[in-house]
Amino acid sequence: MSSTQAVAVSAECTVLRALYPGTFTPVKSCCKFSEEVKCDDNGFVTTLNLDEQKIVGPIPEQLSTFSQLDTLILSRNQFTGPIPASLAKLTKLKTLSVASNFLTGTIPSELKDLKSLRSFRFDDNPALEGPFPTGFTATLASCNGTTTDVCLGPSHSGVSCSLAACPSECGILSAAFPAVTVKADCCNNMPGITCDTSGSITAINLSNNKQIKGDFPVDLFKLKSLKSLQLDNNALTGTIPAELGTALPLLTSVSLEGNALIGRIPDTLAKLDTLKFARNAGLGGPLLSLKAGTTCTGLGTAMCLPAGRTGPACGITKKCKDCDVLAGAFPTVFSGYESDCCTNRDVYRFAKCDDDDFVTQVLLEKQGLTGSLPDVRALSKLSKLELRFNKYTGIIPEYLGNMQTLRWVDLSDNQLSGPVPAFFGNIKLLERLYLNDNLLQGTIPSSIGDLQKLEAFAFNNNYQLYNPLPESFKDKSISFCTGAFTAVCYPEHFPPLCQVPRCKCATRLDAAGQ
Repeated sequence: MSSTQAVAVSAECTVLRALYPGTFTPVKSCCKFSEEVKCDDNGFVTTLNLDEQKIVGPIPEQLSTFSQLDTLILSRNQFTGPIPASLAKLTKLKTLSVASNFLTGTIPSELKDLKSLRSFRFDDNPALEGPFPTGFTATLASCNGTTTDVCLGPSHSGVSCSLAACPSECGILSAAFPAVTVKADCCNNMPGITCDTSGSITAINLSNNKQIKGDFPVDLFKLKSLKSLQLDNNALTGTIPAELGTALPLLTSVSLEGNALIGRIPDTLAKLDTLKFARNAGLGGPLLSLKAGTTCTGLGTAMCLPAGRTGPACGITKKCKDCDVLAGAFPTVFSGYESDCCTNRDVYRFAKCDDDDFVTQVLLEKQGLTGSLPDVRALSKLSKLELRFNKYTGIIPEYLGNMQTLRWVDLSDNQLSGPVPAFFGNIKLLERLYLNDNLLQGTIPSSIGDLQKLEAFAFNNNYQLYNPLPESFKDKSISFCTGAFTAVCYPEHFPPLCQVPRCKCATRLDAAGQ
């Protein structure tokens, strides 16, 4: 093997260890890892089959360095984010499967340049969207894109991948508002709808229509040319999705006055030129900071002004108190209790307060809460945050590391992903930390072992956690610690600890798996 080949093979091994560190440990040849990897005579990886391995996170861009790869199977995992366009560098690729994951975005047009590709599966990724690229050659004999929002554009040619034709923008509008009669030529024959010369909808004004009711119509996020949205005086309920500020790149104006919306205004809407949300009594919590000059209205809501906020006040004068923060963070529980969350018999069991009505404990076990973990940093005297047995997703927010009053944090039994944050080590009073039964990955930060008051630490049932416990845990006296059902181990010179096995190898991997 030449020196150039050796460098390339070493790079492939590094990528595999970073992708699946619980299995791919440092050995001389990555061809010896497991049955999932096959190599050619020079040690280059030709087949990588990681079907159903509980892998979490984005598909690594570094896979494009596998120059001899002809089979790549990443199906039935928990991959997120887009399909990397860099996979088009795998010029020898014949089989590609990313089916049954949580991928987002569109199919990269660059993949059509894979002239050797014979099989392509991207089915069962509900958040994949947009037109399927034209230009895939007839040599692509097997292709499946069902259970996605990928579709065939009007000028599509080539393989169809079992996809339907893309709906027109008027068809998307009809799906968003099924109770409203939307004409096929909505651009020319429907009041309140404005389109550009290509037929893309740029403005929607469907106010004063009580048939528009229920949750916010997320189908609107497919209208990528939308600039203005006005849905005043309808019967919309639930929360305003954060995607409203991220999925529509040209959006500058939103008006949702006179509905029955609840919760906080997402921070993602801070970029808008116009934001009107008055007369939604269930909207509460701290008002987001807006850029100077934003036109906004917020009268008739329960929203308040937090300390340090910038931008127009939207007619709101009330200063935030802790119950306001709870109503904005957990609207399905606290909306309507902005003035008495500490004492009202309906909700007092969910929040404990001191004599000055500062919230000291949030106790929301098994409340069916979803989405990202909400922002509660304004609760300046919070000592206990218990959100276990809900359905929260995403990463653990960094602001928690600045909440120095916390003594008890329980985020167990959710669907949280990403690393175990090192910033927990900043909370010097922290006594109990429960992160078990999530989708966390990576290593245990040494900063957690440095916490002097830590009495309980649970990180079990996070299958993508790995590596030896850090040195800071060696002489740690913790009354309760468990890391069962992870790939974490304790080093040979440690006493048995945290219900994890003894490490079989003294070599320690870093976060990149090296």
